Amino acid sequence: MNKEKNGIWRTRISREEGKPFGRKGQTEVVNMTLFFLISIILLFSVFIWGNSEIGGNAEEAKLFSSEQFMLNLDSKIENIAKNGGSETLLKRPSSSLIMAQNNTIEYIFQGKADIPQDWIYLTGDDTAEVDINDASSVIRERKDGDNIRIQLYYRNRTGKSKFLILPFIYSEGLGRNTIKIENNGSSVAGGLVLNKVKLTV
Repeated sequence: MNKEKNGIWRTRISREEGKPFGRKGQTEVVNMTLFFLISIILLFSVFIWGNSEIGGNAEEAKLFSSEQFMLNLDSKIENIAKNGGSETLLKRPSSSLIMAQNNTIEYIFQGKADIPQDWIYLTGDDTAEVDINDASSVIRERKDGDNIRIQLYYRNRTGKSKFLILPFIYSEGLGRNTIKIENNGSSVAGGLVLNKVKLTV
């Protein structure tokens, strides 16, 4: 009887001891599954965040290079207006360079960089005329839907003499990415000396 009881007792003990081992194995499987799922979610989140950061940096780099292009263009135009000669400048294939109103050069490209929809000034301000010793160029930019527009124009310089840099775009329709900038003479209108600069796109 005792043996049977002991045998039964031992059997029960062994069954009871078997249960925790089975549950432990199931718990480890569940833990590993959860760990795997969390790892996948974290990896996916890092991937999405990394892509957005890389994309944002690429857009900022595109904006910066476009701003540098307009600053270089301004520098070359000013130099040629004063000293004559000609120079060339490379333009990004996916962008366009046009003449807007009031002899304004406008550079347009698709971009998602975070800039305002109102004009912000990179150089100069909205003053119409400046002193003879001040820089006459104005470069400003703004977001316009999916595009970014950067404008370059020149203000009257006033003093003992008055002069204005007057750029204009001549397009040969060749679709080239090289812009040729050259002096196109000067003329006088109402006491204002107009220094003409021709841009062949």
